[in-house]
Amino acid sequence: MYVGVATMIAAQAGYYRSRSVAVYLLLVVLAFHTFVRLYEEPTLRGLFGEQYETYCRTVPRWLVRLPHQ
Repeated sequence: MYVGVATMIAAQAGYYRSRSVAVYLLLVVLAFHTFVRLYEEPTLRGLFGEQYETYCRTVPRWLVRLPHQ
């Protein structure tokens, strides 16, 4: 969801060629990242423990990781 919202704002910034929307995008991405790191992840670690640690090691936080071939 966070990546989708950021992508939509980035598209608006590009479509309108708006520096103010681009700055807004940077602030939104920073807010999302801060929220995830300081609230969501610690909460999930507390709820799920080692299962969540394993999940974090195998799933990237923001972008898809392509498999090695």
